[in-house]
Amino acid sequence: LRCTAAAATALCEPSALHCLQDCIDYVGSTTGPEYTTVQPCSYAVGVYDRATRKLQVLPIRGGRVCRMEARVRGLDYGPRAPAGSGSGAAAAPATTREERLALSKRLVGSFGSTRRRRQMDAREEGIVGADKLADTGVLTKLLAERAAEASAAGLTREAVLARAAAVRHLPPHHLEATNAESAYVLDEIIPAGGAASLDVDRLLKAAKSGDASKMGLPKYVADRVFLLNDPIKAKARPRGLALSLLACLLSLFSGRPDLRIDPERAGGLDALASRMRVAPPLLRDLLELFYNHRREGNVDVYERPAAKRELLIAYVLVLAVLADGSGLLAPQFEALRAELRMSAADLVQRFREIGATCTSTSIKLEGSDGKPTRTYNVMLLQNGKTLGESLPGIKIGPKRK
Repeated sequence: LRCTAAAATALCEPSALHCLQDCIDYVGSTTGPEYTTVQPCSYAVGVYDRATRKLQVLPIRGGRVCRMEARVRGLDYGPRAPAGSGSGAAAAPATTREERLALSKRLVGSFGSTRRRRQMDAREEGIVGADKLADTGVLTKLLAERAAEASAAGLTREAVLARAAAVRHLPPHHLEATNAESAYVLDEIIPAGGAASLDVDRLLKAAKSGDASKMGLPKYVADRVFLLNDPIKAKARPRGLALSLLACLLSLFSGRPDLRIDPERAGGLDALASRMRVAPPLLRDLLELFYNHRREGNVDVYERPAAKRELLIAYVLVLAVLADGSGLLAPQFEALRAELRMSAADLVQRFREIGATCTSTSIKLEGSDGKPTRTYNVMLLQNGKTLGESLPGIKIGPKRK
């Protein structure tokens, strides 16, 4: 390694250092900004004498280290001369944005990694310049073709919104209906053949005797059994079907979100149905409706994802409204909220998603020290609107600025 240094009249004056090794030049200078500030540290160099096996530490002159930059001999590292200036023209400094980008690309092309070069190429391809939009007619035609393709594929804004509205997590419903009974038909909500598995006669007897609390029903259903004492029998039986199915769904909701049914152990499906107080045929239909099913050997595994949970909640709310007629008063709202273990805001949001209207009110509840509690009255389709008009619209994000 052969080094030459430019002469300096004083130690503190700037100096340059040039070292040669094969075809590599090492160039350094003391004119950088790191040499103009106070340096809180000092440097030393160690010289090892092999003969005496001693290491001698010597201070560096000036107390600073000169940073050397490796350059291949014969390669021009300066900025390129402007086009047409000739090989002997002096390279002008990059002043415009395009010149700086060209210098940066050249630097990355010489020393950058493959990933960095790909990133720069992708960034350049994404820039829409005037040279790429020379003919606005071509761009207009291209956009028109893309819009026609989207319309043919059903990807227009209206089609996408209609498709999203068609996959709401709701029980079977009729968007043109204007009352609760016709919007959510009870016979369509009950699984096919499930009405025979609902013990409505037992609920009717409990309503007359007042022994509903001894039947092992969910508390909300047990407190609403008295509704079956309606003198109009045509209304009592549908309400009994709604409350009976509601009891099954509340038992299912309070259970585990994942179930493993092994026919060789723990009694299989019949044992699970006995614990939930649901008839086995009806329980099988409900598991297929609100759970995803798969098999692991001889074991049936049922898992309830978030979408199925939302569907189960919608079924519960619709049945609760149908059992009470067309809405819930504030005490029933609070009782259902306690049964589902949900906050008032979450329950209001779920009611609105089935097309109901929630009106804020205040009542005094037991255990609230006489203080009024803010709660809600719920009404379903009592304003003359159709179910389609009462359902909330699909949320669309704001336009990007």
